Amino acid sequence: MLSMLQQANRRFTHPFNNMRNFAARLAMQCLYRIQEAVKGGENKAAMTKMLQKIMGEEKADRIIALMRRSDIELTDALDVQLTAASVS
Repeated sequence: MLSMLQQANRRFTHPFNNMRNFAARLAMQCLYRIQEAVKGGENKAAMTKMLQKIMGEEKADRIIALMRRSDIELTDALDVQLTAASVS
């Protein structure tokens, strides 16, 4: 707890927080583009193969099924979190 309080008082906390938020939103934008390709049926085999390579076969199938659903928003189903650490 004390460590977290000390970090909050550092001079660069806000810029680094902004960078983390930027990277998380960038990741979500990439996922939206993949979702558009999956829903649109464009290059379905390439998308499936790419996701399987990154996530593994079982997880990729679940992700593709999630992206095809129209009753749930992607932002509600996924949570992107980033952590930054420093030696100093």
